[in-house]
Amino acid sequence: MTKGKGDGTAALRKAFKGRDYGERGQTKLRKKFGVLEKHKDYVVRAKSYKNKKKKLTALRLAASTRNPDEFNTAMHNTETDDHGRHVKVIKSKKGPQQRTENASNARYLQHKAAVDAGAVKQLQAGLSFMQLPPANTHRIFVDDEDELATFDAAAEFDTHPDLVNNPATRGSLSKLAEMELQPVDAESAKLEARKYHMLAERIKRKNKLEALAAVVADKQNLLKKGKRMLKPVEGSDSDKKSYKWLYERKS
Repeated sequence: MTKGKGDGTAALRKAFKGRDYGERGQTKLRKKFGVLEKHKDYVVRAKSYKNKKKKLTALRLAASTRNPDEFNTAMHNTETDDHGRHVKVIKSKKGPQQRTENASNARYLQHKAAVDAGAVKQLQAGLSFMQLPPANTHRIFVDDEDELATFDAAAEFDTHPDLVNNPATRGSLSKLAEMELQPVDAESAKLEARKYHMLAERIKRKNKLEALAAVVADKQNLLKKGKRMLKPVEGSDSDKKSYKWLYERKS
């Protein structure tokens, strides 16, 4: 028996949990419309809609009461472009600060270029360079036009025709006959092609870093004192500039 009035059925109902209320699902005829929205989903959507509506109302009120002549501290570092948008203005740095930044940038670029140069040497040591064009040329002189027409480079160098254009790996037929060549599988060929691609990318990036380091060095030199003159650079693009500092006799 429980204390209080009644026969205790209320306490018994609280002790045993009843069946949970479940919302109905989407019918088969309406499955093409997706999952049926539940009440909890509607609550989340309604709250989001009301919050967005409040923000839009506040923005409209701020825009309607905005004073165009109001001062803001951000106006020191921004300006208005042709479309009325605020763009950040990059201020020119002073001499000592610019020299320090240029020196730091030059050291970083030289370090990264040295890292890429080491990677290039490491990749070059493990590749045969059979697929790369030769860096030098071999010129052979003949006596007349008839000899030039019948000239056979493979017979001249005593090598295979496929190896004529690769002096670094070119060997005579007698030496090639004594060598035992191992068959190359597809996986090894794919790995070697990937290494060649990595080597080309490394060389390209190293050259780009060295060019950027040279540009930073020129900027650093332009900050120095003294008279200078612009001199043309032979064999380069017209955009590239080179300066020559004039000698000044010190009294």
